[in-house]
Amino acid sequence: MGRKMDNTLSFNVIPRLITGNTPVRCTYPCAADTGFIRLVGADGRVYRTITVPAGSTGTDIDVTGLSSGNYFVVFAGNDTLAATQVWKE
Repeated sequence: MGRKMDNTLSFNVIPRLITGNTPVRCTYPCAADTGFIRLVGADGRVYRTITVPAGSTGTDIDVTGLSSGNYFVVFAGNDTLAATQVWKE
């Protein structure tokens, strides 16, 4: 079975407006299996991939070195995909 896109999933990303190198905090329902979070640029380039271990409910993304711009934080886990847009100043 493939993953389905579900933006109603309780997947939260803060802050959505990133200033400086403040890490981005992602929270999600308890991961049943190992999954991942990706930080993807508006151009489709993957800038970060973070493994989400089974049993976890939160992950931080290091944004050090990222240019200003529009990004998408994509959560893949629990047979679901969810995405949230963020902006780095």
